[in-house]
Parts: sequence; structure tokens; C-alpha cells
Amino acid sequence: MKGNANYVSLDDVTIDGKKVRGKVQSISIFENIYTPIITGQVVMIDADGNNFIEKEEIEGNEDFEFEYKNSLDESLKFSGCLNGMRNRHVDGSRILYVFDFTSKELRENESMANVVTGAIKNKNPEDIFNDMVNKLGGEVDMSVGRGRPMNFIPARWRPSQVLDYINKHGVTTEGQASVTDTEDPESKEETSSGTTGFLAWQTLDGYRFSSIDKLMSAEAGEDRGEFKLQLENRGLSIEDSMKTILQYDFPIQGDTQAKMRSGAFNHTHVIMDIDRGIYKEVNNKAEDLMTNKQKEIIQFPTRTTFSIFNNESGEESCQKAVPDYYDQTKLSKSQNIARENTFDDTQGSFTLNPQFTMRPGDFFEAKISKVESEFEGGYDQKYSGRYIVKEMAHHIDNNGTCYTKVGIIRSTTQQDDSTSTGK
Repeated sequence: MKGNANYVSLDDVTIDGKKVRGKVQSISIFENIYTPIITGQVVMIDADGNNFIEKEEIEGNEDFEFEYKNSLDESLKFSGCLNGMRNRHVDGSRILYVFDFTSKELRENESMANVVTGAIKNKNPEDIFNDMVNKLGGEVDMSVGRGRPMNFIPARWRPSQVLDYINKHGVTTEGQASVTDTEDPESKEETSSGTTGFLAWQTLDGYRFSSIDKLMSAEAGEDRGEFKLQLENRGLSIEDSMKTILQYDFPIQGDTQAKMRSGAFNHTHVIMDIDRGIYKEVNNKAEDLMTNKQKEIIQFPTRTTFSIFNNESGEESCQKAVPDYYDQTKLSKSQNIARENTFDDTQGSFTLNPQFTMRPGDFFEAKISKVESEFEGGYDQKYSGRYIVKEMAHHIDNNGTCYTKVGIIRSTTQQDDSTSTGK
């Protein structure tokens, strides 16, 4: 079996320190750039009359650990806790149990001992991220997002809520977010430009934090090499077989209608500036995020948003507040609408042999082969190229086999192999 690329070996599985290796039917574990926790599901089989689960009073709240190795001796190691029983199915003398599990940081997140109170003053998003990970008892694996200092008051928020806030309201330093007044002082119009937006997520190696721009430029993870759509055969080495794309699909690509409704490419942000008692319409047209065809289609704003702007309320001295310092709405809302709705324009998945070192945020090169004929051959240029890993799902069966399903993304302007690097 170890000669097969989809083979995995089980080192151990424990619940509350008790070995349950022989009772595990399957394990699935999930990581995703949109969530600050790791989740999963384990299916176990037991025998009526000698029921380990009931005899040991397993409630679904116990510590849960496992470790597997693939054919390249790469380890998939998890240490967390069960998070409730999803199902109990009786089939004759057999009883099937389905338990959810999650990382231990979830419990720390729900504890009132870790709620965030008091004002957060003049702290960069990356520093706030580090503080929240520390509250959760986690470790930082990678932090490549940089942003302007933030000022806000968490109202007894959980750490995950604080992370969500900085993701949506933080202003990146590399996105060049800006707002420009028109020359006419009587004009009600302004223009905004640039992009912003962050993501904070948990992997099996620890927490990662990145601006969306850094993520899409492949700076928020590691290069996992090249994978090919090819037939597996005995002539391939284990190393080559592990780089095989078994299946792929692209359910979402180029939904311009959804982009128009979100205002990603062209929208108007209405602001009531209560500091000065004026009304402003901030126009944002993100032409650098559009393809040439989209530029022809979207000539006018497709969405209107509304905000109340109050920057002076944060200034405790008698001096005038620095522009866009305490209230960064003008630098974050429009720019966030543009970036958050265009970085995952292409979504799909690749099924691979067990990839135990790949993590969300990493990237790889895909080579999708075409059927060679007299007229064409080689690689499919449309779907080949670099992809960013959005999510990972490892599915392991008790027969010693495993496959990894990798969710991938590309931005709006990454249309094919030649443009996939975003350069």
C-alpha cells in the first residue's frame, strides 16, 4: 500500500487520552481563509453490548487528537476537541457515531474571560491581530498584512469579532487607498481610489494574517510547486504521482452581474459629514480591477452606499483631528467593496493525492493538459497557471486511503495562464 500515492498511515487517534484507532471509520478536516478556526468531522463505529462511547461517557466535549502520514512521510497532526455529536445511527449490533471537532481556540473565543473591552487606540491591524491570537492561546504562523493605525472601542467583543472588524475596516498601507476633493469647494463630489481589506485565518501551522492584495500576489503563503492533470500509472514515481491533479472543476467564473450589484467596479458612497455639516458623494471607479470587456459594460455606478462620517469625536484635545485618523470610513468602505468583491472572481477546486503540508494562503502552478490532435495540444491556457489556495479539505478513510480537495481562487484580472501571476 505504501507504494500508492493516496496511501496514508495512522500513527494514533485519541479521545480524552484514550486510544480509539480501531473504531475510526473516517476523518475529514477543513481549513479556510475566511474562518479563524479549524473544523472537522469524525465517524466512529462501536458495538452494541460493548459500547466504548457510552462506557467511557463520551459526551462530545473531550480532547481529540490524531496524526497521519502520507507516502512522502509528511504529517497531518491535529490537537483539538470534540464539538458535539451530530448523529448516532444504529444498524443491528453496530452503532455509528458522527462527531464534529474543532480547534481549541474556539473554546477560548467563547469564554467571557477573553472578551475584549476598552478602547483600542493607535494600533496597527497586524498588532491587533497578534493580540487576539494571544488571547485565543494560538500561535502566529505568518503575518504579511500592514495597515494604518486604528482607533475603535470593542463593546465586549470576542476575539473573532475583533478580527472580523479589522478585516473589514482596516486600511492597508500597500493598497494606496485615498480620497480626493474636487477643486470646486462648493462641489458635493469626491473621488476615491485604491484597495484595502484583510483576512485572518487559522491553519494547522498557526494563524495567518494578510491583506487581500498580498494574498493575491502570492505573499501570504508558500509555493507548493507544479501540479499536472495526468493519468496515474505504475511508471510514475511517488513524487510525480503526488503532483497529479485527479479531478478539477470551476463552478464560478466571471459573474459580472454579481460584481455590478455589489458595486465592485463602479459605485457611489454617500457620506454625511457631521464634523462639517456637509453632504458628499464619493465616486469610486476601479478600472484597474476590470477587464477590457468589463470596462465597456460598466460605464456608470451600479450601487449606492451610505455612511455617517465623524472623525473629530476621537480627538480628546482641543486641536483639530488629523484627517481620516479616527474615522477611516472614506479610506476603507469604498476600497473594501472594490477589493473584497474582485479577489475571488474565479472559484474552483482540485482533487489531489494527500497534501499534508499545503495550507490555505499557499499557491501552486496548475498545468491542465489538452487532448492532442492534428491541430492543437499541450496545455489549456485558460485554466492553467497560478492559483491561490482558498481552503483545504482532507478526507481519510479507515482503509488507509486519503484525498485532498483544494479550493482555489483567482482575481478578476487573472484570466488565464499568462495573467495568473497578476504581473
